[in-house]
Amino acid sequence: MDLGKLAELSHHRKCLECGAEFESTAEESALQQFADHSTVHNPTPEQWANAYEIIQASKERSKEKEKSSQ
Repeated sequence: MDLGKLAELSHHRKCLECGAEFESTAEESALQQFADHSTVHNPTPEQWANAYEIIQASKERSKEKEKSSQ
């Protein structure tokens, strides 16, 4: 990769989820702005807990089906 492209990447970031773009400033790098922004796309603790409960319930149903078919 050429140094010009590498320098451009270090000063500019684009979110692949929503298309938001970030440019480095004197106060904050594009990477830091992008990292702060990307948290809006992460599931909340409540969403993680809900997903976990759904997965566990599905596992229990599978175990019950296995037992009843034996």
